[in-house]
Amino acid sequence: MTIHLRSLFTSIAFLALASCTPQSSPSQTESSSDIPPASELETPEVASAKTSSYLTAQELTEFPLQTPTISVNGRHPSPFDSIAFDRVIAYDYNDTMRPRLRIWDREGQRWAGTVMKQKALTANQAQSVIDLLTTPSTYGHGTASCFDPRLALIFYQGQKKVLVIDICLDCNYLESSVKLPAQYEKKRDLGEGQYYPLRGFSKAAQQAIVNLGKELDFYYGTVDADRLATF
Repeated sequence: MTIHLRSLFTSIAFLALASCTPQSSPSQTESSSDIPPASELETPEVASAKTSSYLTAQELTEFPLQTPTISVNGRHPSPFDSIAFDRVIAYDYNDTMRPRLRIWDREGQRWAGTVMKQKALTANQAQSVIDLLTTPSTYGHGTASCFDPRLALIFYQGQKKVLVIDICLDCNYLESSVKLPAQYEKKRDLGEGQYYPLRGFSKAAQQAIVNLGKELDFYYGTVDADRLATF
């Protein structure tokens, strides 16, 4: 009886020791050749990194001198009768619709951080833009109080910005660094010598801007001009 009990205790002790023995995990049993080298492993920073779709300040600054010069001949109305330029660059920007954003902050001397595209205008395109900006029939409607521009035009002489224009079709007007007299020709009489300038675009002008957007493959080229409001 004593022998049987001793054998039983020995068997139990053996089983207990076996159950406490740590088991090798799958990773411990894999050969080192199954593990990719550290150089092939993506870190969280690399895996989550995104390439910005916006142009850098350096790209925007260098672009004008990388484009051919143009010459727009003939006499032009004010202010183009006194502005010398050799390039016109168009910008597609502000997809975030930040209110009152400008393509170029003259006070801070910096670019808007949301420029998607920049394209140089041909001489014919530049002439069409000048005609649009200086024709009184381009304007004559009211404007909305907001200003969220998506298109900008900068006239350059070399690298110098001689005229900067931001355009918002939602608000129906443009803002220019140099006064455009044609924009102020039409007015709404408020009486007692007071008036309200009708600086807003006409339907024909809205369509012209949309057409330019199509030529440049810009955002405004996707807008239905018939659905744009005049005020």
